[in-house]
Formats: sequence, C-alpha cells, structure tokens
Amino acid sequence: MKKRTSPQLLTPEMRTAAAELKKNAAMISADVVFKIRQIIGEPDWTPLDRTSRHQLGKYVRAHLAEFGLVHVGKAGTIALYKKFTV
Repeated sequence: MKKRTSPQLLTPEMRTAAAELKKNAAMISADVVFKIRQIIGEPDWTPLDRTSRHQLGKYVRAHLAEFGLVHVGKAGTIALYKKFTV
C-alpha cells in the first residue's frame, strides 16, 4: 500500500501554497491545462524546495477533489491538471 501525504505533514510553506492552489483553481478556465506551479503562482511556489514541491504534488494528486482539479497527463515528468467540471 502506498504511503499518502497527510495534511499534518505539510510544512507551513506547503500549506500556504495549497491554500493558494485551492483559491486559484476555483478561478481558472475549465478548458485550459495547467501545471501546479502556474496555478499557485511564483510568489508562493518559490519558497518551496524540491522535496516540498514533490510532496505537495503527491498531496494534490491524492486529494484532487479537494482542489477541484482533474489530472489530464504529464509534460515530461511534470503533472498537468485542469479544472474539474461536471
């Protein structure tokens, strides 16, 4: 069984980035594909180190409904998402 990242294990910077992701994901266009970095924005993405970015990505992938996103594929090794619509 895979180990999932729980909200308690997120650093303060990761929590800030996750909150920004949730807020911005609600405002993005439903037909456009984005990387998490693009949705969060550089000011909240820059403080994250490589490990934190990876953990945040795993957290988002495990909790897509919480962010209102759907995984649509990858660009190389970077996951791509778009807004979930019914």
